[in-house]
Amino acid sequence: IEARRELLNLLEKKGFDPQKHYGIAWIDANLGVMLDKLKELGIDDNTLVVFAPDHGSSDKGSIYSHNGSQIPLLMRWPKGIPAGLESDELVQNIDMVPTFFDIASAKVPVEYDIDGISLKPLLRDGNAPSGDWRESLYFEIGAARAIMTKDWKYISLRYPVDRINRIKRSKIANLPQAMSPLARSGIGLRGIAHPGFWYEDKLYHLTRDEKEMSHL
Repeated sequence: IEARRELLNLLEKKGFDPQKHYGIAWIDANLGVMLDKLKELGIDDNTLVVFAPDHGSSDKGSIYSHNGSQIPLLMRWPKGIPAGLESDELVQNIDMVPTFFDIASAKVPVEYDIDGISLKPLLRDGNAPSGDWRESLYFEIGAARAIMTKDWKYISLRYPVDRINRIKRSKIANLPQAMSPLARSGIGLRGIAHPGFWYEDKLYHLTRDEKEMSHL
């Protein structure tokens, strides 16, 4: 608790609104503590540190807008990743486990099903070997599904029968909650301001429409 109070006081002292900037500052402070500890142990140069927020700046819980599927993925590993390396290959959180197994040269249990692919080849120069890499990513949240390539993103919203019956029984005031992909208010309605939120099918050209606002 004292550390939190110190952080709040520091933000106020620096001229920031403690309530508005606390979350980001707390993440930054904790990351600093972990990096300092790794350095203290003498293993910071040979430890892979991954920073991957669960969604972008529009909060989690939505596949609508670029923040729902395009987020920062930062990795630090001085002995394994060249400084300043960037890659635009399609990667996903399911790739973390196979990456860790690969880097640690650990044997994967026979009964362990791995969905992703190791990112280790990308850590050399950011490029997939001989261009051999996945061409698309798959996302889902509640009744919504999405497929994304480097150029396109398609989103579908299909309600199961029980949801359709619930929607039919709902009062008008409760329809936004009942019809949201997650069938709930709050996180379920994030992205509701997006012009394509209620469409059954949505298609966006990502290179021409980075914010995914023009439904094709």
